[in-house]
Amino acid sequence: MKPNGIGRWKPFCSSTKDAYRNLQRVFVNNTISRKFQLRQEFHNIQQRGMSIIDYTMKIKEMCDSLGSINMTKDEEDIVRISL
Repeated sequence: MKPNGIGRWKPFCSSTKDAYRNLQRVFVNNTISRKFQLRQEFHNIQQRGMSIIDYTMKIKEMCDSLGSINMTKDEEDIVRISL
């Protein structure tokens, strides 16, 4: 909602259909950018100073995050990143 200048609030959308379209546009764009971001993070992950357990957990968290947006990684990708 936003103010209409008289101290009252009016909705951003004039109908539920408009609201749905706006939400859909926001979430679709967010999902596309999130997929790109997670894919980059997954392929750039490095162990650096982490213990092997922490590193493995980081990889698992990344796989879970990718899975939450329907982007799964096959075992070959996971092994390649792990080594």
